Amino acid sequence: MIESPEFEPSDFGRLNFAGDYTWRAQLNYRETVPGRFLRAYSVGPNILHYSYYDRTLGNRYNVGVNANATFLNFWSTSLSLTRYLRGFDAQLTRGGPVMGVPLGWGARWSLKNRAGSQTQWSGQAAYQSNEMGDYTWRVGASLSARPTPSLEVSVQPDYRNERGTRGTFSGPINRQYLTTVPGGRPETFGNRYVFGFPDRTTLSTQFRASYTFKPDLTLDVYAEPFAARGRYLAFGETLVPGARDLRVYGLDGTSIVRLEDGSYQVTDGADTFGLANRDFNVRSFRSNVVLRWEWRPGSTLFVVWQQNRESRESQGAHVGFGDLFESLTANGDNIFAVKTTVWTAR
Repeated sequence: MIESPEFEPSDFGRLNFAGDYTWRAQLNYRETVPGRFLRAYSVGPNILHYSYYDRTLGNRYNVGVNANATFLNFWSTSLSLTRYLRGFDAQLTRGGPVMGVPLGWGARWSLKNRAGSQTQWSGQAAYQSNEMGDYTWRVGASLSARPTPSLEVSVQPDYRNERGTRGTFSGPINRQYLTTVPGGRPETFGNRYVFGFPDRTTLSTQFRASYTFKPDLTLDVYAEPFAARGRYLAFGETLVPGARDLRVYGLDGTSIVRLEDGSYQVTDGADTFGLANRDFNVRSFRSNVVLRWEWRPGSTLFVVWQQNRESRESQGAHVGFGDLFESLTANGDNIFAVKTTVWTAR
């Protein structure tokens, strides 16, 4: 994959970065003859390389292994392990100096039952960390059932937790770029590229239901309560180009004070600047109810009810299942729409 520096994203779409190229190689071994315990399996290593047209920006590698297996009862599982090697990333500072990424690793695992089951379920788990103590872990599940030929329901909960320590970056990046402040040191080109050390949790659940009254009359329901919170344990700025460490405020001759409104005041020698309060607690509820009626062959009537609810607070308190229910009572909009299409023939 190549994104050349001459590429103009405005002519095509949205592109985060141009001037880089990536290649990936994978070796895969497959066994398709059923054995004593497995119906089939595959396993193989892989390597990923990421670099830039500007060779001074460095490069980075990831190596890993993927494995998939199908049991005799047609359940299936997958496992992937990835090792993130030390390297460089030119995108973390949003156009500023290149930054180093340290050693890290990640693992993903999933298990699901047979695809032809009337009731289908699956579970997933993922974990990423680096040598500096940053980590991200995530668990999710899904359950889909068809209690009657006309009704199908599903639920898909998901939970994510990520935490950044006073270390640095890796493949799982737990440093959040916040802003660029003038008045930095010559090593960082006169700017301060400010990052936060996040502590975030996210909890959501997707509900779906579909009921068929008749082949030409159906009702589809989608609802997703969502809750997230985030706070920053510390703040820091880019140390020098290519470094993995940050210059943490409150150390190295700097001081940081939290003000009454939740914002921060940072002092570095004779220079003083402020950082906004970015802690948050967000609850939201999104839902769509769609009644579809094909009142004549090729002509369809849609009746839609949509809810968009959201509340936001600058607290950073932990979220729980109670926050999902509280999202149902948040302020928001109720949108009702009626639409029809008409098929005409000569």
